[in-house]
Amino acid sequence: MGVGLAARALQVPATKVGPFAARMLVGMALKARDQGTQKVPAGVYFGGHAGLAMFIGEWPDATTLQRIRRNMRALEAAGYIVHERDGRRGSTARYRLVLPGPPGVVDNHEDDEG
Repeated sequence: MGVGLAARALQVPATKVGPFAARMLVGMALKARDQGTQKVPAGVYFGGHAGLAMFIGEWPDATTLQRIRRNMRALEAAGYIVHERDGRRGSTARYRLVLPGPPGVVDNHEDDEG
């Protein structure tokens, strides 16, 4: 679980991305891992759109899934996520979280790479 990532996601102002996208970002951060594994690096969300909808308290109907896809694009345009892999049969899409945060905590923000 990404409790540390979620704390960092809460630093993103909802006025910057919208309240629904901000909720999505916190949900993605909670499902991602603070510490990576051999299969999945830290700060990567791969839970799928329907799973995210349910996790943030929404029913994953067609309207909600369309809203999630639209807000994923907004989060990507704002620089808070990077779409790393498309979903396909048997596998969900993969997004790298790019969140503000203090040094020493997982920080995938590209500006910090020097």
